[in-house]
Amino acid sequence: LAAKPNNNMNFVHRILKASSASTSPTVQKLVQSELQNAKLIYVGEFHGESRIISFQMQLLRELTKCYASSGSKKTDGDAPTLHLIMEHFSQDMQPILDRYQTSQRQPAEQQNEEDSKAFEELVSSYNEKYGTEGHNLHPYRELLQFCRRSTAGDTDNNSEGCKVRLHGGFIPRNQAARLNKEEYASKHEFFQEMSSRGYLPKETEPMHQALFEKPGSESLVLRGSREHQLLIQSLMSGVDIYTPIESEGDIDGSEENEKESKISRLYQAQLLKDHAMG
Repeated sequence: LAAKPNNNMNFVHRILKASSASTSPTVQKLVQSELQNAKLIYVGEFHGESRIISFQMQLLRELTKCYASSGSKKTDGDAPTLHLIMEHFSQDMQPILDRYQTSQRQPAEQQNEEDSKAFEELVSSYNEKYGTEGHNLHPYRELLQFCRRSTAGDTDNNSEGCKVRLHGGFIPRNQAARLNKEEYASKHEFFQEMSSRGYLPKETEPMHQALFEKPGSESLVLRGSREHQLLIQSLMSGVDIYTPIESEGDIDGSEENEKESKISRLYQAQLLKDHAMG
């Protein structure tokens, strides 16, 4: 978990034990001591892992309580709003998330039925209409339902009057794959297309040039770090991330053409997703 406090460029990092991370007192203490003023919180996960999702659920509950009770700035009608960005959904899936969260408060029995129907429709649209991301949404059912009910003003939902808005976070996987597989006429045209689709800053915006290692260069290599690339290589090839590397060329085994090697192209595709998210 990493959190960015207000007016502070440094992140606070915490690694929590699985045995205590999802317990309410532990999460409540974490929120009250370190996270209540955070503007941005990153939570890493192994997708679908029940202990991690349980922690995320507790964290979401505590954050909504904290924001509601602290009189946070109203950003969505009469209620403070927490924005939850999920890697599981691409940015072009926003319409199905918005539709999923379109809910009116109902009697308890009818609400449960409506929630179940809405979730099944979400899963169906996710897999059949888009089908690009391929995550299993069922382990996140409770979390997604909590967000849906918060926007309906369900006070029995324990969101304490704080709304939670769901957002798709990543560029579609098939678009990132195009960079990895070099399925484009030119890199310049590819990045122009990504900007025109709203996945990356436009060329006229200052953040566009910050995306690349050498702004203005025709190579258009996305900015990353050696440590991050070694992590990606370790995840994809099984190489021990802590094994000393003799030279830069040893990262992917292609010293003469390092930037265009298989691992490097895959790493560039990962960077594209990371930059699009944030």
